[in-house]
Amino acid sequence: MGNKKNNVLSMMAAVWVCMAVLILPASHAADFTQLVKGAVPVMDNGNSNPQYFVYVNGATIYFAATTAENGRELWKTDGTQEGTALVYDINPGANSSSPKYLVSHDQVVYFAADDGVNGVELWKSNEGDGLTTMVMDIKPGELSSFPQALTIFNDMVYFSIPEMYATSNLWKSDGTEGGTEIVFNFGNSEIKSMLNVGGTTLYILALDSNADALELWKSDGSDAGTEWIRNFDNALGGVLVNVDGALYLAINFSSNRSEIWTSDGTDGGTVLIKGIDNAKIGECLNHDSKLWFWVTNLDTKLIEMWSSDGTEDGTTIWKNFDYAVPGMLIARHGSLFMSAADPVKGMKIWKDDEVYHDFGAGSGFKGKPEAFNGEDCFIFGANDGLTGQELWKSSDATETVMQVKDIFPAWMPPVILPTQLTDVNGTLFFKEARASGEVALWKSDGTSTGTTKVKEIIPATDAEPFLDHLFTANGVLYFSSNMDGDIPVLCTSNGTEAGTTIIGGGNNPDNIIFFTNLGYIFYTAENNTQLWKTDGTPEGSEIIYEGYVFSSLTPVGDTLVFKSTTVGARYLMAPPYMVYGILDSIWKTDGTAMGCSSIRDAINVDDTFENLIDMNGALYYTLNRSELWKNETLNPGEDVLLNPATSLKDIKEMTLGNGELFFAADDDRFELELWKTDGTEYGTTMVKDITSSGPADLQYLSFINNHLFFRADNHIDGMELWRSDGTEAGTFMLRDIAAGAPGSFPANDTIYRNNLIPSSSQNLIFFIAAETGNVMNIWKTTGNAGSVGKVLDVNAAANKPVLCTSGQYLYYAVTEPIEKAGLWSAVVLPNIQTNVNSIDFGEQNIRDGYTAPRSVLVHNASIGADLIFYDKGFVIRGKDAEEFMFFAPAINTPLPPGETRTVQLVFWPKRPGPKTARLEISTNDPDQPTTIIPLKGTATGTVPTPTPTPTPTPTPRPPDPPTQPNPSDGAEGVPVDTAFDWEDSAFATGYSIFIWKSSENKPDQPTADSSTSDYQPQKDLEYETDYRWQVVAINNDGVTQGAVWRFSTVSFPVDFIMDFILNIRPLSPQEYSKADRNGDGIVDVADLVYYLQNPPAK
Repeated sequence: MGNKKNNVLSMMAAVWVCMAVLILPASHAADFTQLVKGAVPVMDNGNSNPQYFVYVNGATIYFAATTAENGRELWKTDGTQEGTALVYDINPGANSSSPKYLVSHDQVVYFAADDGVNGVELWKSNEGDGLTTMVMDIKPGELSSFPQALTIFNDMVYFSIPEMYATSNLWKSDGTEGGTEIVFNFGNSEIKSMLNVGGTTLYILALDSNADALELWKSDGSDAGTEWIRNFDNALGGVLVNVDGALYLAINFSSNRSEIWTSDGTDGGTVLIKGIDNAKIGECLNHDSKLWFWVTNLDTKLIEMWSSDGTEDGTTIWKNFDYAVPGMLIARHGSLFMSAADPVKGMKIWKDDEVYHDFGAGSGFKGKPEAFNGEDCFIFGANDGLTGQELWKSSDATETVMQVKDIFPAWMPPVILPTQLTDVNGTLFFKEARASGEVALWKSDGTSTGTTKVKEIIPATDAEPFLDHLFTANGVLYFSSNMDGDIPVLCTSNGTEAGTTIIGGGNNPDNIIFFTNLGYIFYTAENNTQLWKTDGTPEGSEIIYEGYVFSSLTPVGDTLVFKSTTVGARYLMAPPYMVYGILDSIWKTDGTAMGCSSIRDAINVDDTFENLIDMNGALYYTLNRSELWKNETLNPGEDVLLNPATSLKDIKEMTLGNGELFFAADDDRFELELWKTDGTEYGTTMVKDITSSGPADLQYLSFINNHLFFRADNHIDGMELWRSDGTEAGTFMLRDIAAGAPGSFPANDTIYRNNLIPSSSQNLIFFIAAETGNVMNIWKTTGNAGSVGKVLDVNAAANKPVLCTSGQYLYYAVTEPIEKAGLWSAVVLPNIQTNVNSIDFGEQNIRDGYTAPRSVLVHNASIGADLIFYDKGFVIRGKDAEEFMFFAPAINTPLPPGETRTVQLVFWPKRPGPKTARLEISTNDPDQPTTIIPLKGTATGTVPTPTPTPTPTPTPRPPDPPTQPNPSDGAEGVPVDTAFDWEDSAFATGYSIFIWKSSENKPDQPTADSSTSDYQPQKDLEYETDYRWQVVAINNDGVTQGAVWRFSTVSFPVDFIMDFILNIRPLSPQEYSKADRNGDGIVDVADLVYYLQNPPAK
């Protein structure tokens, strides 16, 4: 059982939302509960966004398109509405397989797609037999090989497979699994594009990220026949174009310079044609034996059409466009067709130098614009401003532009909740992902006017916008995004669009943590194969280590500990001397590459290290979720097993608190229950067997202010909210919110930890739970028994509300009911609101006495804290204060959350002329401790000479409320024989004291009366019990109720009984006499327990 006295933890409340801990800071504004960002769905035109057109069999065009029912899948068209249809739903339902890089050969379309099971792999669709199948699962299981740059060459499809560290391998396939093989390893280079020229040579552009160079390669389709031609230093990317059998290259450099080159496949034969400064080249085309290409002028931000005949003089501007966005570029029947768009003017198509079709204002295109030549028309994607981005064609016969099919008709998109709610110094940042695919970073100060978009996430290519991993470090927001690029990297924002910038570093950052002791952000990148650190700047970002798969980044003291996983061989000093397979290791680093070393290597294949956590500078972890280990020095070979004699399994949810480590585990006797360890074998014990009917299924363990909170199922009340102080007696369900099974499921899957908030000397925990069915509402508790109560009826059925706190507000987002969908905020601290900002009593004749009363309504617009009135609470001050007065005494007792109090005032002029004063209200509102309401009135008439000025009847003066209680509000571990006292109340002549258990109602009659400000009960209180108490001050003018205070008594003195049993501490004669309840002269354990539970009156 252990020493209960030492294990009893002081009972302090906390703030916990969605089983996700929300600890609230200490400022707020005047709003109560308000919609800060609406999310009511509106009809959307739908965007099928057709792309990757490819011709098959001379009659059918295949492409990728999106619908609400099937997501983004493979489609085909013959240029008619009836002949436009879905080919195959590769990833069933509304999920998307996202076909890309379509190419065709002999009636077969090859492409990359994700079926939701095997990751992104190489697929094919046969127009002849109608079958759509995966060619090969190159990286088995859920892993993706990400085939890219698909190109037909030598009757086969060639493609690149990106590997770790920004490298690529060149592969080829004949459409069968057996005929799919690697051709060439490109080392440190990543293939970006490929081009078949003349059917004899495959040209390749690859980016060497280490050398910051674009490389030109050529291949005959074999390993030996793949060779490097030359480098283009400081190049960002390029385009390969076949112009009548000659290779042209359009290359963009980091210096904002673009160049046109030609090559015969040799270094010497690769020559510069012309350079263009302050320009960026886009789509290129072979037309009329010339190279045609879009250029964006970086000075004017407008686009230009250029052409080149292969000479410097013959490379010139053909036409300037008063448009900013270049579109499609296609040659047909000797003419050049091109499109461009402008946010105001919309989209136009030109045929040579004349406008061919004007879509009008509001039109345009989305993503990379594409067009493809059909037999009697060309096909393209466009947005006419009415039906969204859909499939269009231009007919040769009529020279008219018409829509082929509205593939994705107008629809009602679902409401998507704001996610990744993150507090940064009192400002809430969050991600908004719209059903149409757009993603943006937003911020809020808790008001609708202060909720604004920071930045729309727009990738540089046609990649899907990405925003994830929002977190804060040293008061700065960081996140991962592909804004202004195509691959996500680490970014930061100061809350402005201009201040939302790219830090860079490793691609696809994950496992991001901020290590305070070392002052760096650490993260993994490149599919977790690189370990990086950054100080938040591009210059301060560097790679620490690479070569394995890294995870579980864990600060331990001044050292970063992490897990490393690899597939390969490990050599051992003892039998079996070598193991091969998936191998785990635990590593450490001081933040440098030289400081990286192994702490422990798994010696068995598939052994896994998990649950890495720091306690008091020592590393704790599990092996295969069955062995609990610690290492105090972080040196190899100094690991200690904490459960050598106890068989455990499924160890999880390890959570640190008060020098102990809590976790859920199954020991084959009690199934999944609550355990803890103090770092010793003896101190590794089960805390409580919550249920004997099966696993308690503990989840979301979170330790806050000396108590552990979690959800569990006792198989009687269902899944409910529990708390524990680390003892069996102190582990209990807070409330059975939803009577009986299955429970209220008080949880969300994400845990937020912010800052602690005091609220009327209490700390609040907010969480989500379902009282009936699956209708989720917001609840609160102090963490004490009987303190759970509903805060807000949000009635969210379809999705659990998203909760977070930031600055002054509790935020919650809901999707139902529709009229309330959106992001809401509610004040959590004491918040005073009044119905008037000033009172003008107007004119009042002195002879008529005082005016009719005017009311001031004082409202506590908080969901969690009492509004306390300080000093005298309500006071009239100013030069004419004596001519304004209260119509009735103002009540100064605490005002509970959401309640309103009325104060009435009158104007009673004594002398003629304008009069001014002010009503001052002093409260515990941290943002507005003194509320001032100006008062004014004008006295008319004259004062009668013989008649003295009437004197109003003195206002009765009840006593001030009692304050400074002892035991203090929220006190824990209070002795059962405690005395009670409080600060003397002004004008009080006596007091009534009420003391009652929190689980009971307040008694009608006082526990005792006293003429002094203290009280000693005649009988001891009960052990381990939550109490409430209140003092009422009394005088002849009335009574004033003090605040209701709370405290809990000490745990049952088990040590005292054990000492008695072991004769370590004998009873005194007085104690012996009192404990001998039947007078037989013998005191046994039962007598002693009865005596402690029912002490005699003093």
